[in-house]
Amino acid sequence: MYIENSATGDVLFTGGEFTNNRQATLIFPKHEVEISTVILPGVGTEPGIFEPTIRVRNLGTEPIKELNAKASYNNTTLNATFSGNLNRYDSTDISFAPINFQQGKHTLDFWVETPNAKDFELKNNALNYSVYANSGSNLELSIKTDFRTNENSWQLADDAGNILAEADSLRANKLYVHNFWLPYGCYKLAFTDTAANSLCCDFGNGFLKLLNKENNELIVDHTFFTAKTGTKTFCLTNAIETDKISKWQVFPNPASKQLFIENLEVNEMHIKIFDLTGKLLYSEVINQSKTEIDISSFSSGMYRMQIVSDKFVEYNKLIIKE
Repeated sequence: MYIENSATGDVLFTGGEFTNNRQATLIFPKHEVEISTVILPGVGTEPGIFEPTIRVRNLGTEPIKELNAKASYNNTTLNATFSGNLNRYDSTDISFAPINFQQGKHTLDFWVETPNAKDFELKNNALNYSVYANSGSNLELSIKTDFRTNENSWQLADDAGNILAEADSLRANKLYVHNFWLPYGCYKLAFTDTAANSLCCDFGNGFLKLLNKENNELIVDHTFFTAKTGTKTFCLTNAIETDKISKWQVFPNPASKQLFIENLEVNEMHIKIFDLTGKLLYSEVINQSKTEIDISSFSSGMYRMQIVSDKFVEYNKLIIKE
């Protein structure tokens, strides 16, 4: 948009001031289209096939009957078109062919051109967008409150302490269901019960369940949170959990004082042992085919052993009996 002298065509509007006191005419472009948004997953989406879509808006005075849209991705140009009747200030969505986004960062450039088959210079017709695809898991958090209101709250954070989701002052006798997609990594779920009476069963049959929907693993339930506040640390991985780690031998299991691991690869391997809250209890780098671990200070219960090499990460269930 600009202001010009209707008699001479001279531009009269510069920097917010008129250059003289002559009669002026306000001119709106007949053909002007902007890309207002991109409809695609952004940060932390699961790798997969998505259909890039842009939302365009007609800012000109003339209806848009046809429009060409383009997208550049991995040195390839995608084409799409619009035909119809897009009136002034109306918007429409234009979709491109689906793209298979693998893990990593993906950058796309979008632009539109030749409205109504006219080669006009458009001012807001381009947009850059990035998609960050990571492998991860789908989780479902279900909370059924008891008959006491406004005493429960929860918070989900990543390993760096960044809050991903939260809710407080949960209403009484209500079911809350939240679904998340989280990239592989470690997280913390904090739950608070200001009355410290748990969700079950003094004042109703409430519950809490955090479920990994990829393998139906119950990560934690309300029985873990027995005090006023509690935090459960958990990790998501594509590792395969077995009772026996591949070709290696872990014995005895159950164990009491000493744990032996044999047939390890000679190259560097990192062995870790965690309790069920995710707390790291043992960590050592091994450069030999067998090792012995002193577990005499461990309490009876179930633990998780992690073995990391430069090729994979695997877990093993470990039971300790005093």
